[in-house]
Amino acid sequence: MALVNQEQAAEHYAAAETHMAGLKKIADLHGGLDNIGDAVAAVKICRTDILFAMQQGGRPLFHRDHICHTKRNLAYKGSLYSKTRLPALVDLTQLSKKHSLTPWDCADCSTNTMMRSLSISLNFKKSWYLSAIDCCNFDRIARRGLINALVKEAIESKLNEDEDEFRFWLLILGGISVPARDGREWLVEALREQASLLGIMTWEQVKECLVRVPWMDAIHDQPGRKLWDQVRLMDRGWSHKAKESIDELKAEFPDVDYRFLEVDLSSQESVRKTAKEVLSWSDIPCINFIINSAGVVAVQEHTLTKDGIEMHLATNHIGHWLLSCLLMPKLIKASEGKPKGSVCIVNVTSASPMGSNMRWSDMNFDRKNKDLPQEEQPNYELLKLWGYENSEEAAYVPLDGYNRSKVANVLFGIEANRRLFENHGILTLSAHPGVIMTTELGRNFPKETVEAVEKLGAMGVYTHKSVEAGASTSLVAALDPKLANGVGETHEGSENYGSYLADCQISTGAKPLAVSSSEAKKLWNFSEEATGQKFPW
Repeated sequence: MALVNQEQAAEHYAAAETHMAGLKKIADLHGGLDNIGDAVAAVKICRTDILFAMQQGGRPLFHRDHICHTKRNLAYKGSLYSKTRLPALVDLTQLSKKHSLTPWDCADCSTNTMMRSLSISLNFKKSWYLSAIDCCNFDRIARRGLINALVKEAIESKLNEDEDEFRFWLLILGGISVPARDGREWLVEALREQASLLGIMTWEQVKECLVRVPWMDAIHDQPGRKLWDQVRLMDRGWSHKAKESIDELKAEFPDVDYRFLEVDLSSQESVRKTAKEVLSWSDIPCINFIINSAGVVAVQEHTLTKDGIEMHLATNHIGHWLLSCLLMPKLIKASEGKPKGSVCIVNVTSASPMGSNMRWSDMNFDRKNKDLPQEEQPNYELLKLWGYENSEEAAYVPLDGYNRSKVANVLFGIEANRRLFENHGILTLSAHPGVIMTTELGRNFPKETVEAVEKLGAMGVYTHKSVEAGASTSLVAALDPKLANGVGETHEGSENYGSYLADCQISTGAKPLAVSSSEAKKLWNFSEEATGQKFPW
């Protein structure tokens, strides 16, 4: 075993294979692993065998011994690993035909694969559950609800009651395996709860956890990441936080009516459903303020929503734009007979308008940055400061996706003012809250970006703000009546002076294209096309 490990470490794979064959002969002379009296030695041989197979991409030499262990252990636990039960879980006949194997060969290989994925924890019942799920996935012949039932049975059994990381891994495996048609809401909820139990909040933390347990390309790559983003976007924990906040507010202001609605801003269907609910409230005929604050930043994988829109733009702009427009009748009602600016929409933006503009020729980030028109290419030096190298060759840079969406926040407000301020007195402004590192907004940041942000802070590029300090600019935008003066005016060569605030003050730091009236009109037209709906104002 020592020689095998030594040659493997030196990448002398042929020599390692020779020593591995010798190890097999020694075990055979003892009558197989079953007859080796030293249990510790037997486990070490198993581990060496399986690690060697994993690194070489082959099949373990002791696979027949492993399957014997599986049968005996399951029998001891009262669970049969038999020809009659396996076909009830998955059609191994079709699977074996596809690969010219007998059903037992297929069961052997599948269970073995799972067992070595488990890093020889020697919990064979785990391997058996995962084997069945793997077979269903591998041949894509799973009967409706089968994988769902298998995952649920495994999660609810006592096989992993003290193994939180394995449970977390199994839930992610189930999440990427169970078709949406089979109803996986329970699974997403269980995954959220398990992540909370383990203190996992970011994709980096997911990978750090999973690297210690069974690992698959599907989990490491896009399917696993998409599932995680879905869990975070649908996180029921927010409803609990909202309830806690409402309870605290009620204690201080008991006469106020508080209502919480959950909306997925990346989904136009969800936005429309929420707007319909609010419009149905006959006891609330008017809305005086909307503060569009929720958003995502630095989504690591290039992601399009089911509406076909890049995730940052869909969540940070389209969702807010559509919700605000759908609720506009109640804002217009609230503005009747009141001074201009009394009813207000505030879009919470960022510092992005100071260094970015729209990407009209490639809104979904399909083309390399270097191939874009010069005026649409990102600020490469800025991206480097945030830890993104060689952005010229990339089509999608996570921070760039965020930046463009935050420019859209400002442009939305500018065109809304042109359409609504003169006729209805409704004011729309954009507010940069500052850099606040204590929220979950940066949960998707990779390690390199986090380090870059900390370095920029140490250099004095920005000052960290508290949540309260960050919220103050949005409150000024919503409540200061002086901001309604001079809406849309050009000031010192800059269009739409007053449309962008930072540090509770009007800011003139935005790029000209980020506060351009023509750009704002273009975005409004794009938003109408993206949602398939035009509004009369």
